[in-house]
Amino acid sequence: METLHNKTLQAFLEKVSSLANKSCGRSFAIKMRTLRVERERLLKNNWRKLPPEALISAEKQEIFRMIDFDTIVLNASKYLKEKDYVAFLYDVSEISISFSEMEKGQRLLHMIVTKLKKYANNLLLAKAHQRLGDISFYRNNWVTTLRQYKKSLDLFTKSKSKQGIAHVKSSIGSALVEQGEIMKGEKELREAKEIAKRAKLKSLLIKINVNLGNVYSMRGLWDEAMVCYKDSLSLIGRNRDDAERARLYRNIAIIYKAKGEYDVALKHFQNSINFSVKANDQYHKGLTYLEEADLYCKQGDLAAGTALATTAFRIFSGLGDRLSVAEVYKVFGIINRQNKRYDTALSYLENSKRINEDYDNPLNLGETMIEIAKLYGMKGGETDKARESAKAAISCFKRINADVKVSAAKEMLAAYTA
Repeated sequence: METLHNKTLQAFLEKVSSLANKSCGRSFAIKMRTLRVERERLLKNNWRKLPPEALISAEKQEIFRMIDFDTIVLNASKYLKEKDYVAFLYDVSEISISFSEMEKGQRLLHMIVTKLKKYANNLLLAKAHQRLGDISFYRNNWVTTLRQYKKSLDLFTKSKSKQGIAHVKSSIGSALVEQGEIMKGEKELREAKEIAKRAKLKSLLIKINVNLGNVYSMRGLWDEAMVCYKDSLSLIGRNRDDAERARLYRNIAIIYKAKGEYDVALKHFQNSINFSVKANDQYHKGLTYLEEADLYCKQGDLAAGTALATTAFRIFSGLGDRLSVAEVYKVFGIINRQNKRYDTALSYLENSKRINEDYDNPLNLGETMIEIAKLYGMKGGETDKARESAKAAISCFKRINADVKVSAAKEMLAAYTA
């Protein structure tokens, strides 16, 4: 039986193959078919004689398709001129990223900006560095992210691309926010918004409004955040931007969840998942599953919370997104705490704490410390540790000017001090 992963991989290879055939021509397509038939014949014969660790059919199909990808990329260079080959590789990298095949996309982009750099113009190189920054962003590698975005910004500036400049400044702002540099990030986002307004870049304005809304959400300014998100929905209008709709519905749902309006939040989470599926956006689907898991935990439905968190964990692990993995650990900690499995809960929460410390993420670290404080408070007899955890959370929230969260943490501290 073919797995979901193999079906996705098959769709990915079909899209890459279609692009290659269109770019390289009929003779290339014939060559690929010949190589594919011969390769499968040889491998099947060898497996029949000496089974490699009893591979199941789905595993064999995955191997075939991985070989297909490398074969297409290698042989396309024989059918295209150098500058056309570089453009082809960039297009394949975009397809790879859209299917969450990050390693493949990163490998091709690295080829473009290193070995094949002399065949690419500044605009293409700027886009390649931008995409390398995006991949590092997903993996929470902030030093590499900002380095790649800076290279991209310099090249877009040389190319006088207002659109490129605005896009990269927006990405830089988001990366800074993720690192806890809230004010610096907000400054970059506002500058990007002004450029996007002047250049009438509607789709980018939508994303910038979303990111500014996220800044307000981090600070607990729910009404301001909601205005930004609804402005973005208004800008989308009737356009079929499924990925952006998915993000917006998730963010709006988070606000309703924070306000305790769980039924409305669930409705918006489901809308987010539906649009993520349409957009084939695994990353944001995982984020929605994670937020939904937290909501079910708040409602006491720990079984549903566990199932959703486990699905999210699988997605984030595959993408190499350690910060989101840390958030899943936090949810697992909450679930086990609710079941009074305190040692297991603390183990998960300590995992979340360690990852957030490693990536210097004050918002998520502060929220994890709140959950640790609650755990010590529930256990009884460990109010000293509860107070220390609450104090640590306050320090984290102060770093990002999250005044509402600071106030809530101080109330918790007062309760443990009384």
